[in-house]
Amino acid sequence: RGAFLATMRSFQPIDRARMARIAALHLHVVTARSGEDFASLAARTGNRWNAVRTAISNGLDTSHRFQDGERVKIAVLATH
Repeated sequence: RGAFLATMRSFQPIDRARMARIAALHLHVVTARSGEDFASLAARTGNRWNAVRTAISNGLDTSHRFQDGERVKIAVLATH
């Protein structure tokens, strides 16, 4: 119980400057355009994952060419 209280008391409010430095990857689902590959999709959408990670996350091979309207999971950097 003492360790829990000590930990709880260590929490402090976060000021705006520190909050601005906090960033996290958020999962987004985007719509691909016909003929896009992973590199062009990433350039257009701001995807932070590399082609291999994006392919694995979507159950695809890295050589995949998207059809218009395919839904693709990507990671986008978000600040708070």
